[in-house]
Amino acid sequence: MTVDTDSGLKDRRVGRYILQDLVADSGGTSTWRAEDPALRRPVSIRLLSLDDPRAEDVRAGALQAARVVDRRLAKVLDVVETDGRLAVVSEWVSGTSWSELLNEQWSLSEAVVVALEVARALEVAHELGVAHGRLRPNSVMITDTKEVRLRGLGVDRVLYGSDVPDNAKQADIFGVGALLYVGATRRWPADQKAPVDGLRTIQPTLGVYPNPSTLAADVSSQIDTICRRAMRSSAVEPGFATIHECARELDAALLTSGTGERVRDDDETSDSRTDKVVGRLSTVAIFVFALTGIGLLCWQLFINLASESQPSAAVTDTGAAGIPPVELLEEQSFAISAARAFDPQGDGTENDDQAKNAIDGSKRSAWYTSAYPNANMYPKGGVGLLLDLGTLRQFRALDLKLVGSSSDFQILASRKKHAEYEDFNEIVPVTAAGDSIKVRAPSPVKARYVLVWFTELPYDGANYIGGIRDAKIVG
Repeated sequence: MTVDTDSGLKDRRVGRYILQDLVADSGGTSTWRAEDPALRRPVSIRLLSLDDPRAEDVRAGALQAARVVDRRLAKVLDVVETDGRLAVVSEWVSGTSWSELLNEQWSLSEAVVVALEVARALEVAHELGVAHGRLRPNSVMITDTKEVRLRGLGVDRVLYGSDVPDNAKQADIFGVGALLYVGATRRWPADQKAPVDGLRTIQPTLGVYPNPSTLAADVSSQIDTICRRAMRSSAVEPGFATIHECARELDAALLTSGTGERVRDDDETSDSRTDKVVGRLSTVAIFVFALTGIGLLCWQLFINLASESQPSAAVTDTGAAGIPPVELLEEQSFAISAARAFDPQGDGTENDDQAKNAIDGSKRSAWYTSAYPNANMYPKGGVGLLLDLGTLRQFRALDLKLVGSSSDFQILASRKKHAEYEDFNEIVPVTAAGDSIKVRAPSPVKARYVLVWFTELPYDGANYIGGIRDAKIVG
């Protein structure tokens, strides 16, 4: 692919970043997949002329968004000016947009999970005074590691306008309701008749949208109510005042069975139960796309269908709540035989005496990295903790409790004893992880050695330091 020299992009570079593929070009902006050669990772770059009247607001929105750290949000990494252009550099999210997936078979339970995960991400943003303001089906990505990710925080509303121009937070509440609405009906609520992100639209009558249950079967009154309140599509019901209220009702909708009873045990957190449902999202989608032979941009088609045939627990549902039953995969953690620091580019120790703290079952102890003056540990490039499973084992996920928030790391695996870094195979890259995360492999992995390789560390107020408080391997 070539870049027109009249575009002002010299040598296909923007600052240190190397442009690779033009992903979108509309509204006076272009979006590129690019490479960060310093950290050897893909990034997303959105370009806008510095002469564009929106440029200053885009810069301000990007800088605000960079303050928000949540795994569900695509992280803003950098803001660069070069050759008369403003470049907003963000994490590259591999997966496929929800608008594409909605053209295939999706359950209402999965639609509730998507809306809930977006609402939870926006709860974090709103607490810091940052809003998205223009949620669309294309704003949401389902990754190949089975996560819901949100793009465009702080920037999209500046470029394309907000659904509620004078109140971006209220626009987010409307948007979450609209995401639930389109998940239930396959129609996007909007004043316009033209399709939105390739999906049909439905218009309000005197400011009121039809209830989802009038457009699709098996939609409960509970879902109708959430949509009406989020989109303020009722003359009698109060709208949600905060995104927290909206998230709470979505959580209740997901938790309620057809008998009106809770489907989870008292000791199971909402996050852990939602994680089980989210863990099925892209599995269903990948299977459908594989059958139809559709190639998905940036979607790694790694799936082991045999793993889905294992016995699983099912949630009983009589249908009264309007949420179809969801099968939950049985998962169990197993013991890690040993752990040691992995520091091939340093002195080889990296607090190795603390490594056992990451697998002792106590969250009060931890393995810590050394303290660094910069997040990427330059000139090292990384440091990690090596977990020995004792023998060749098959696993699906890692459940990690981390030191600090906003760590970037990779999960790698090897069958080789005394392996060098080059001997490991990357399983999953993770960006901007919080202090607790369950990382799923795209398909079951068989290995003896699992490496958690940190590439960017969180800031503790004085230095950059990371680590692991607790690590569990889930089979």
